[in-house]
Amino acid sequence: MSAQVWPPIPHEQLIKEEEDSLAAELEWLLESLQEALVSLKSGLEECLALLKPDEPGTTLALSTHRSETIKGFVTRVGTRIVKGVRIDFLL
Repeated sequence: MSAQVWPPIPHEQLIKEEEDSLAAELEWLLESLQEALVSLKSGLEECLALLKPDEPGTTLALSTHRSETIKGFVTRVGTRIVKGVRIDFLL
């Protein structure tokens, strides 16, 4: 399938219009990517900050997806788990 320009324009002008359109599309794409790349960089820097070894570490509560009852705690320093505690409730 092909498209035709109406009213007809000279072939040289058609080529120039196509090039201008492609250049505008490329400029838009690069501008859009800049915003996405800045957001990606910010997210990666935040992840890096969370993974840096930082005493005394971060303590996280553990639960299951079916129940929000706390099953235990895990303490991590950087990428290492340094302490884990399992909690058993007897009813």
